[in-house]
Amino acid sequence: MVLGSDNYLHHGVGLRPMTPTSPSHSPEPTVKEAKKAGLALVCPIRGSLKVLGTTKDGLRPSEEARRVEAIKYLLSQGYPPEHILIEPIVRRIGHGGRNSLRADLAVTDLPAAEVKVLPVNERVKHARILGEVKRDSGKSAQTRETQVEPLLAFGPPGCLAIYWDEEDQILLWHDEKKQLCEGDLSALPRWGEGFTGAERLTLEKLRKPKNLKRVFERIADVLHAQGVEERKRFEVVLQLLLTKMWDERLHEAEPDAALDIQDPLSLDLSPDVAVANFNLLLRGAAAHYNQLLPEPLEDRVKISPTALVEALHILAPWRIAGHSGSAIQALYMWFAKKLYRRELAEYFTPPRLTEFIVRLAAPQQHESIKDPAVGSADFLMAAERLSPAPRDGIARLYGADISDTGVMAARVNALLHDAAGITQIEKVDSLAEVDGPSAVTTAKDASEKGRFHIVITNPPFGTSIVIQTPAVLAKFDLGHEWVYDEDGGLVRTDNLLKSQEAGILFVEAALRQVLNDGGRVAIILPNGYLGNRSTRYHALREWVLRHARVAAIVGFPRFTFKGSGADVSASVLLLERRAEPLEDSAAGEDYPVAVEMLERLGWNVGVKKEADTFKRDPRDGSLIVDSDGVPIPDDDYGLILARIAASAAADEFGWLAKGYPQREGEDGWTVPISQVLTDPARYLDPKRLCRKYFEIREHIAHDDHFRMGDLVEVIPQMTATQVGALSASKVYDYVEIQDVGPGIYSPNKVRGWQLPSRARHVAQPGDVFVGGIWGSVSKWFVAGPEEELLVTNGFHRLRIKQPERLVDLAAGLCTEAFAVQMRALARGSDGLAEVTEDDLVNVVLPVIPPGGARDELQGYVDQLLHGHTSVRAAVSDLVRTGALPFPAVSPRPSHVVLV
Repeated sequence: MVLGSDNYLHHGVGLRPMTPTSPSHSPEPTVKEAKKAGLALVCPIRGSLKVLGTTKDGLRPSEEARRVEAIKYLLSQGYPPEHILIEPIVRRIGHGGRNSLRADLAVTDLPAAEVKVLPVNERVKHARILGEVKRDSGKSAQTRETQVEPLLAFGPPGCLAIYWDEEDQILLWHDEKKQLCEGDLSALPRWGEGFTGAERLTLEKLRKPKNLKRVFERIADVLHAQGVEERKRFEVVLQLLLTKMWDERLHEAEPDAALDIQDPLSLDLSPDVAVANFNLLLRGAAAHYNQLLPEPLEDRVKISPTALVEALHILAPWRIAGHSGSAIQALYMWFAKKLYRRELAEYFTPPRLTEFIVRLAAPQQHESIKDPAVGSADFLMAAERLSPAPRDGIARLYGADISDTGVMAARVNALLHDAAGITQIEKVDSLAEVDGPSAVTTAKDASEKGRFHIVITNPPFGTSIVIQTPAVLAKFDLGHEWVYDEDGGLVRTDNLLKSQEAGILFVEAALRQVLNDGGRVAIILPNGYLGNRSTRYHALREWVLRHARVAAIVGFPRFTFKGSGADVSASVLLLERRAEPLEDSAAGEDYPVAVEMLERLGWNVGVKKEADTFKRDPRDGSLIVDSDGVPIPDDDYGLILARIAASAAADEFGWLAKGYPQREGEDGWTVPISQVLTDPARYLDPKRLCRKYFEIREHIAHDDHFRMGDLVEVIPQMTATQVGALSASKVYDYVEIQDVGPGIYSPNKVRGWQLPSRARHVAQPGDVFVGGIWGSVSKWFVAGPEEELLVTNGFHRLRIKQPERLVDLAAGLCTEAFAVQMRALARGSDGLAEVTEDDLVNVVLPVIPPGGARDELQGYVDQLLHGHTSVRAAVSDLVRTGALPFPAVSPRPSHVVLV
């Protein structure tokens, strides 16, 4: 964290700079170490301090760091450093003067060196400002009452006091009647100027808060304490926000003129006057902004005068306009989720991920961008933040949504980003009113040229979100039935489907709306769309490959969208539209496709509270900070962008991650599109195409190895009728997924009538069962001598063709090399993604060479056949020592990582 100047950085407990100069043997660096790294806390008055600048968690400035902030502010107002005293005693009190009342700092009319030598009771007579500093605002009111007011009481006439914490920076003084007054720090006179009391705020005097969202969180807390119910609270927040922006806009030409929004407490305004003044300004804001909002902003605030006064007291001193786009977006995401949460939860794409996707598409200032499922307009605003367009009144950003709430949220987002003049958001059913002719099937029909340079979208998808209207389905190729011809290729028929998933139609709509001479699409899709075998999804991939070139595919961890209530594994697909569609996807030229897998997103994935995560030194857990001392988010976005920018795909597609800096030593992974086209189903699932999968298979193939299908036979599971024919009264040993570990199992005794319908395998001794679901591929066991063993359908039942080779299979099943291949081959978009029998038999594993390792493992395998376990620990040790020919594969950093 920068404390004013780049010359003053703080480095706290548990922090590590990104330089080799900081030792890692201790979680808390010494002052000497911190100074050597250039990260010691430095005070402009006292120099380098013997304390560090953060709290124990390393994330918040300490009280000492707050004092340095206050001193720097005084210096910025012209107060000379030689007139500033640190921790002066103001009064000796009680027990013969052994106790004392201290200030955290003081500004004196004589140089501090002269004041220090005076008797204590004389020193305070020279104080012009007394300061009290706290680390946080938890006891702000109590501190002002019990500490700051006593300081003022002992100060000379005309003395001022400053209270400073993480949220409040307040000026306090006594009026002519000796009553305590307080106002914003903007009333503090500069050095040498006289104090005239609270002054009206001007645009010039407003300060930018470090955390804009926190200002409005405090306002919401005040409204809550005043009994305002939640939905109404955030309607008032919107009124306050837009009215404040309107007030600042009105005063841009006269930055030294008094603003209309003032702090009523500083000016001692009556609550009724404060309400009347605010409502007058609110009417002007509503008249202006209601032209842009689908639902009018109420032109009168409907909360108690006391609540409004407290809210304005918090809001008035801060400047809203001109903040960074990320600060505005953080504020918007906070209050929009509260205001629109029931209707809009599904629309929010996490902001960091949004910016990552926009960087991939690399919009330029002159390019037009559309989101046909705009929701809260996060993609459009991210594009504006990363590549701001001139405010010339020419629309550049376009959005459409079928939801009133979505349109409302999108327009408010554009207002907050000062982008309303270049943004057009409409309430439109993007599928019912898709641009262009009803179908694009041949080169002759491809007369539609599209309108936009880029479409970026996260459309609604899922098997439950379907379109059934014939008139809408008729507009789309993918609204029609596709069938296989005699050569196994797909052909579109004239028969309409009874229903089609909206997400599939949005893919076609997106491509048809971009320019056909290189227009591009960035679209988030579930991995089921990219890897499932059914004709519906195969047709989608075939259509995409005919109409576009695939520039990049980036997979996300599972639970990425859990915050929006979606348990789905998804990817972003980067497409470039062809000038003319192909008759068949196989007819196109070969070209490289960038394929990457995000693993770290910068927040805890899969938990209810998605807290931010930061990079840490693996040796001691200390935070890694950037050159400004700010903790670095633990994410892969920059790494993935750098890899793609360095890839052959970026050479092929000049726009891909354009302008993103390459990193030395980083090379991007690509696969030729011919790799996709060799598979009849045209799989685009990034798990199947990622580097980790291919490199593991290549490593294994270098030595003696086998395909699973060469060693085992897959035994089909029982039908429901066969399960129903089991004896109702008989006791069976039944195995569920949770009863199995790596090479071990623990069956439960169950009578036939208690068996679930998923009990689909009757085991024979020596049968091998392997987990067939993405989340359980590391689970396997060998059936022991139980006579009546039944197993759930979440497993594949394997019969080994050469029993003496069971040791090869058992060793392979214990390794991450096997698990990676299985997870990569799993089809589906959630935790129940399946590995089919066809894919299972193509997994490759090494042959264990004869000798000591094989002989040692054989003993474990013999125990498995007799119902004894476990072999995994032995295999892990042998792989680690190099005694087994498996690649050393690093484990996944989290269970949500897909491969």
